[in-house]
Amino acid sequence: MSFPFEKQPGEKHENTSQPLNDLTDWGRVEAMDDEDIVFDEDNPEIQPGELQRGVVRLSGITPTPEQLEEAKRQLLTYINRPRKAK
Repeated sequence: MSFPFEKQPGEKHENTSQPLNDLTDWGRVEAMDDEDIVFDEDNPEIQPGELQRGVVRLSGITPTPEQLEEAKRQLLTYINRPRKAK
């Protein structure tokens, strides 16, 4: 017995799924400052102890110490970038 959704022997597979539409307003997200982020029960703030067991990956691999230092430098450059005046 087979089920209707199973691929039958000799049957070609068709991808019937459609890509999801991205409904994010990226212009609004890019314009937000840290002060604009709302923390609530659906979006709680990350507590300092929650990141202690995190694993760092860059492009899916564990970075070398030099790559990690470069990523930190780039992150600090981004965090301290000049902001647009409101």
